[in-house]
Amino acid sequence: MSNIASQDPNVVFRLADREDADELARLRWDFSLEDETPGDKAFPQYLEEFKAFFSTGLDEGRWLVFVGETPEKLVANVWLEFVDMVPRPTADPNRWGYLTNIYTEPEFRGSGIGKKLLEAAVSAAHVLKLELVIVWPSEESVEFYKRAGFAPNPMLFERKLEGSPRGVRQVVVTDYDPRWPHLFQEEKALIESAIGAHVVEIEHVGSTSVPGLGAKPIIDIQVGVKRLLDFKLCIRPLQQIGYEHAPWADADIPEQRRYFRKSTEGVRSHHLHMCEFGSDWWSNHLAFRDYLRENPLDADRYYQLKKDLAPKFEWDTIGYTEAKTDFITSVMDKIRKERS
Repeated sequence: MSNIASQDPNVVFRLADREDADELARLRWDFSLEDETPGDKAFPQYLEEFKAFFSTGLDEGRWLVFVGETPEKLVANVWLEFVDMVPRPTADPNRWGYLTNIYTEPEFRGSGIGKKLLEAAVSAAHVLKLELVIVWPSEESVEFYKRAGFAPNPMLFERKLEGSPRGVRQVVVTDYDPRWPHLFQEEKALIESAIGAHVVEIEHVGSTSVPGLGAKPIIDIQVGVKRLLDFKLCIRPLQQIGYEHAPWADADIPEQRRYFRKSTEGVRSHHLHMCEFGSDWWSNHLAFRDYLRENPLDADRYYQLKKDLAPKFEWDTIGYTEAKTDFITSVMDKIRKERS
């Protein structure tokens, strides 16, 4: 799949939140009136109805909404609704994803925005391990969904979720590189120059932050901000220094983190994890890093585990990450015991 980047550099893509309710209501209003005759309901009345619906859906975890945004307004959206299937005696409970309210303002159509929002929604479905994604297309949109990998059945269009989201990257684990701390410091200065007004603190995290610990040669950077919602103000400045926001990657943790990534000469080189300063996400990742720095034997065990897992999950980055969960959990349990 292509990167989430519009032909128009002024358009960015992200997850919507409560602060977007007014704009999302406007898009829904315009979308409906393209094909329907206006009724007696005035927009202010509709807006209150929409905001109540949207807020309830977020509280209940029923929706993810991906949007395309210019500096002035939202110009497109895709809604992903979660459908819990009735339990079956022959299989584990599963969930489907229902794509709906897919709309791009007329002046932005044909620019690839709709395709990129659809890619983000499908990739989020991968992250959330949905069984499949369904959509009821209009007659005009059938070919669009076919090109996106959806296949018809007699009643609806569906897309099976197989493989990994957003393409495949090889899992490569290398010995510790003493240049990694220096590379972090260089990148920290660059990030501060771009979004320093919104940042409380920047930390080097992940395995490359632990002296002597081998890792995938990707610098993990944790950026603490006052409010997670401030990430919206950082998307464009970070784009200017090479970072792409990947909204689908936060689908399973939308209240905790926003993820950006950067490549150097076509190879992934940096991960940027933005979270609220002092949050559990912030504290836990620093605690894990500091524990490994202070306990080299456990750091060696972690390195050996990663070397063992890399060939088993060579083309499955999600599987590789999940296979490390037991070790990470055991370390966090030790940390909690030490704190108690």
